[in-house]
Amino acid sequence: MIIQLEDIWKSFGAHDVLTGIHWQIDPGDRIGLVGPNGCGKTTLLRLITEESLPDRGQIHRQRGLNIGFLTQETTFAPECTVMDAALDAFADILALQHRLHDLEKIMAKGENSDAVLNDYGHLRDQYEHMGGYATEASAKAILFGLGFCEIDLKLPTRVLSGGQKNRLAFAQLLAREPDLLLLDEPTNHLDLQAIEWLEYFLSDYAKAFVIISHDRTFLERTVTKIVDLERGVVEQYSGTYSFYIEEKEQRRAQQQKAYRAQRAHIERTEEYIRRNIAGQKTKQAQSRRRALEKLDRVERVVEQRDIVLRFNATTRGGDRVLQVENLSKGYPDCPLFSDLNLTLWRGERLGIIGPNGSGKSVLLKIFMEQLAPDAGRVIPGKGLEIGYYAQTRQDLNPNLSVLEEIWSLTPNVPEVEIRNFLGAFLFSGDAVERETGSLSGGEQSRVALAKLMRAPLNLLVLDEPTNHLDMASCHVLENALDAFSGTVIAVSHDRYFLNRLVNRLIVLGEGKWQLVDGNYDAYQRQMQGVEIPTVQTASKTQTDYENRKRAMRQQQRRERRLAEIEEAIAILEDQTDQIVAEMAQEDLATDWHRLKELAREKEEIQKEMERLFEEWEVLERKK
Repeated sequence: MIIQLEDIWKSFGAHDVLTGIHWQIDPGDRIGLVGPNGCGKTTLLRLITEESLPDRGQIHRQRGLNIGFLTQETTFAPECTVMDAALDAFADILALQHRLHDLEKIMAKGENSDAVLNDYGHLRDQYEHMGGYATEASAKAILFGLGFCEIDLKLPTRVLSGGQKNRLAFAQLLAREPDLLLLDEPTNHLDLQAIEWLEYFLSDYAKAFVIISHDRTFLERTVTKIVDLERGVVEQYSGTYSFYIEEKEQRRAQQQKAYRAQRAHIERTEEYIRRNIAGQKTKQAQSRRRALEKLDRVERVVEQRDIVLRFNATTRGGDRVLQVENLSKGYPDCPLFSDLNLTLWRGERLGIIGPNGSGKSVLLKIFMEQLAPDAGRVIPGKGLEIGYYAQTRQDLNPNLSVLEEIWSLTPNVPEVEIRNFLGAFLFSGDAVERETGSLSGGEQSRVALAKLMRAPLNLLVLDEPTNHLDMASCHVLENALDAFSGTVIAVSHDRYFLNRLVNRLIVLGEGKWQLVDGNYDAYQRQMQGVEIPTVQTASKTQTDYENRKRAMRQQQRRERRLAEIEEAIAILEDQTDQIVAEMAQEDLATDWHRLKELAREKEEIQKEMERLFEEWEVLERKK
């Protein structure tokens, strides 16, 4: 054991975030910490690092434990260079190096006493044992793996972008090799190449780590345990992320089955007690009542139906969405792409990938006519209505509230409709009254997506849409894009997103471009020399569009039926409660005719509920 949490409680005002957490981290654990935004994941890591203290409970740490925590915000001394910052992780080794240099200067002046030579030999052995001679090479290997290049190493940190500073902080942390590595959304500012390098690095990391990440593919490839934080408590799963998804559904189904069985047992027992508490079997009835009072109650599973949102597709538009001809763009000594040609058809899902700085966002801005190309042209199709989601939130008015920002798009609808809509994006109550300028990056991202979904459009242009979203929000977005009848262009480093939604890829890098038919896995197969399918024709794209449309209609029918079933079950449960309450009335104790009638009604309701639950489970499996 290196960390043990016992009955940890943490609140912020009246909001209980953690309610009795029990969790142990052992040496070598590879843990993914998951849960919805705002559930307390980062709070839990800050408690482990003692940056915050629990309201109640105890945290036991292994003596001398070295913890490394990658937060989402970092700062550096402004005049410090990239290389100097990376080497700060080797402070102990650098201190030894300085002492060795001082002794070498003394010996160079002719001072070669036994004491000096012994000190020098001892320090040199210690320096070698700590890997001192490989310090600079180790730092460079990590920096290069995270996307820095040789010319970046002498840059002062004050000129770095926010993403570069995050990567530099990450390099410092990895170079330290702490006993416990805590990573909070480590892939947010990494390109695909850096993410895959990090997966390789972590696969060889011998010590323990805990990762908070919305990147499902990254979790699948790095962790062997999932800790699910929900409603203030944790539940642990031994296995990969995909195992966790399946196992969680099975556990929920088993719990719901156990709840229904226990409820039926309780109702039978209560009925027996009512019939016999005043008769010849009083003792048996009293005994069963005591047993019922001691019974550990199984909690009913809180149903978490997926939020269903739709982009507001309007006019159909033309079949040809964009015609790109001989497009070129670059900067002095830095060509991005040249002679890029592309025809984008209605209904296609085009992904754009490449290293940081390869021109992905630049290409989107050229498509949006926000930036001029050096050569070539982009010919837009007829009847385009474009929705643009940028990494910066310049499309939001910082002085408007969340409610006002969204309501301004459809001012004629009632306020309650806008509030209900914002609830799907985790804005409820007073949160909708906050000004967008006061929101965090993740909250602003959710407002921008909500704004897109309210606007009329038939072409979506998205720049890293899943950044700052939790897994549930990613799932909602992907379902909405899947059902969208228009065309999508998306820059993303989220491989799950790319594999699920994209059917063509533009790959940028080193001043070149490549057009790939298929998703990210198809591109990987092509890179490995595996044959991939031929380029889709317009007719194939049309067929895909019709298939998506048919699937969307089927999904809508299932969702309507699920809502009907849940409403019917709620009504039947209320009826059951009313029957139970009536049967408990003292004046019915001797009215056997009425009791028999109520028991028959209750049995019929139970049968109908069982039938509805079975239908509900079948429909849920088809979703």
